[in-house]
Amino acid sequence: MYNTELYAFYAQESSSIYVDSSTLQGCGLSGCSSIYAHNSSIEWIGLVFYDSANATLTDLYTGLYPYWNLHLNETVEGVGYNLTLEDTNVMWGWNLYCGDHSNVKVDPSAISWLQAWGQSTVSVCNSTVYWLYVWDSAAVSLHDSWLNEFLLRFRDAQKVVLRNLNPGFIRYWNIHVNGTAQGVSYNITLADTWVRWAWDITCSDQSNVAVYNSTLNSLYAYDYPSVSIYNSTIDSLQCYSFRGVLFFEDAVLRWNWYISSSQFYVSGNIRFINAWVNMVGNSVVTRNFNVVTLAIT
Repeated sequence: MYNTELYAFYAQESSSIYVDSSTLQGCGLSGCSSIYAHNSSIEWIGLVFYDSANATLTDLYTGLYPYWNLHLNETVEGVGYNLTLEDTNVMWGWNLYCGDHSNVKVDPSAISWLQAWGQSTVSVCNSTVYWLYVWDSAAVSLHDSWLNEFLLRFRDAQKVVLRNLNPGFIRYWNIHVNGTAQGVSYNITLADTWVRWAWDITCSDQSNVAVYNSTLNSLYAYDYPSVSIYNSTIDSLQCYSFRGVLFFEDAVLRWNWYISSSQFYVSGNIRFINAWVNMVGNSVVTRNFNVVTLAIT
């Protein structure tokens, strides 16, 4: 393709794509595909690592790449696809998708999106990660890095107690060491890492989750979980097809509470500070608490 503006595309199987003098929102690769980009601008690039792939990735930065090739400039094993950049700008960053039994090491790089699942192992050092999501039995560690936001997902009948989830500098935090995470198979470790917004929590199925003394960017509730929030602040609370129980004690909601197709019981005490509630989809909420609304101008 030449002199083209595209939203995004994904190269699969044995496809081969040549991009010249074009602007792309993003592109990704898998299988035995190849992409050669020349004199172009790409917002994000997605790399997938699966099966037993091994990769050591260094200097996946944002900016101009005079010449870069995945297999020449990085160390990768078990990766069939290939990517070449020539006089091409990467504007936003790199998306890494790590699954199965893959082993990926990153140092230093600008990662816009990092997902890990299966039994993959991911180690990130001296890097920036804008969004992190881990599930299944994957293990992810960040050292000497900067993390913008990440999602903790709790489901099935997992029983979880979390404390002191706040933005700022994290000397050391591990989900199993610094909290109780019964039934949670994945592992996340932060060491000497700055956290900006960070803490998003999703509760679904019949999980039981309690959060103490924390600042949450977002809290999502689905299905039938029991969720308790103590002495904490929530920016955004989202309930979708929620049939569980919410309990607040000395909680603060700072932005919005969105309720869709839900019927649940909520008790305790919570303060709304410049926050609004939006209920849609025949939702029914039974509350047993005093609402204190504060408007700060």
